[in-house]
Amino acid sequence: MPKGRLRIWLPAIVVLVAAAALIVYYFTHQPQRPNFQGAPGPRTPGQRPPAGMRPPMEEGSETFTLLGNIAIAFGALSFWWFLFKKKLGSPNALIKKTGKLLYKAHTFTGYLALILTTVHGGYYLITKFSDVKTKSGLAGFLLLLTLAVYGMLYKRVKNKDMRKTHFVLTNAWLVVLCIHAGGFFFFMIVVTVALWALLWLISKRAQKPALHTEN
Repeated sequence: MPKGRLRIWLPAIVVLVAAAALIVYYFTHQPQRPNFQGAPGPRTPGQRPPAGMRPPMEEGSETFTLLGNIAIAFGALSFWWFLFKKKLGSPNALIKKTGKLLYKAHTFTGYLALILTTVHGGYYLITKFSDVKTKSGLAGFLLLLTLAVYGMLYKRVKNKDMRKTHFVLTNAWLVVLCIHAGGFFFFMIVVTVALWALLWLISKRAQKPALHTEN
């Protein structure tokens, strides 16, 4: 690989390796949870603890969990630009306008996602640093921060490798989010797939020639 290309890819590769190491740590250091009879051991799939055995929600943690979910929503808005990117040539005016709007907004929503993730992650790093789930969250934060830096650099140096690196980091961040975030992330996946299907349907209809009846 030429030196110029290596300079672009090397920082991203280092971050990807660090994030992968944190995810491996997350999977290999899962605590052995007791079953609902009190003895250590696996729980039956789908088995939920009785109300009295569920750990109480710590004061303030709900707020920071909500901030994390809002960060995911802003991250999804940024990702939706990729859905509209190849549809900018669509004859449908709504798709064009929405695509242009998302292009202008996706950097801003990406920075908002980074800020909210920093607040969300900072709280859990301070209060639950020993929690293994914090390590998967840290992996996601490293990827998102690097993603934001590459996005900023791409605006200055519009290089093909810079764009590819940005795309690779985006997908890596989504994979880590899938591991770390849970329910709300899967809800946003459903919304994104539904949007993708709707976009495809509108584009398909817009490409069909209008039928004119002859008098």
